[in-house]
Amino acid sequence: MTVEERLEKVERELAALKADKNAIKAHEFALEDASGRVRAKLTIVGDGAGLFLFDDNGEQRVGLSMAKEGPSFVLFDKYGKQRSGMIVTDYGSLFVLFDENGQHLWQAP
Repeated sequence: MTVEERLEKVERELAALKADKNAIKAHEFALEDASGRVRAKLTIVGDGAGLFLFDDNGEQRVGLSMAKEGPSFVLFDKYGKQRSGMIVTDYGSLFVLFDENGQHLWQAP
């Protein structure tokens, strides 16, 4: 690689940095409380992304994700068991409720 080619490469890289100077890029972001416990995560999940919220005990309580199939929203109880969920796909949408034992209570459609 010549000096001119190297210089052009560095200039392109610097130009790209200037264009993204306000962007922060990562595969995962974690939000911690004052005690250092993770309370939220924004992360890559499979072929999509997700936002997950955690309670004081570190249990996931909320999950919001976007995958190739479509978006989903899930709520968990204080024991980490899924209690409700909603998903939207190209084929329609689904909403479900579960009891404390994980038994199916209700679904629409």
